[in-house]
Amino acid sequence: MSDEKKIEFSQSDVLNALLHQRNHEQHFATQESVDNVKEHLARFEQQTEKRFDDVDKRFDELKTELKAEVKESEKRTNENFKALEKKFERLNWFLVAGVLAIIFQTQIQTLFAG
Repeated sequence: MSDEKKIEFSQSDVLNALLHQRNHEQHFATQESVDNVKEHLARFEQQTEKRFDDVDKRFDELKTELKAEVKESEKRTNENFKALEKKFERLNWFLVAGVLAIIFQTQIQTLFAG
C-alpha cells in the first residue's frame, strides 16, 4: 500500500467520534423517553377525564336522590303542619267557647235554671 491511500486519524478524533456517537444514541434514548412520558401523560389524562366524568355522574345521581328526599320530607312536614293546624284551630275554638261561657255564666245559669 502506498502512503497516499492511508487515512490517519488522531486519537482525539477517534475519541470524539465515539463520544459523539454515544451522545447521538443517548439523544435517541432521551427522545424515546420523552415519547414514553408523553404517551403516559396522554393515558393519564384520559383516565383522569374518565374518573372526573364518573364522579360528575355520581354527583348528578346524588343530587337527584337528594332532591327526591327533600321533596318527600317537605311533603311529610306539610302534612304534619296541617294536622297541627287542625288541632290548634280546635283548641282556639275551645278557648273561645270557655271564655264566652265564663262571660255569659249568669245568663246561661238563668236560662237553664228557668
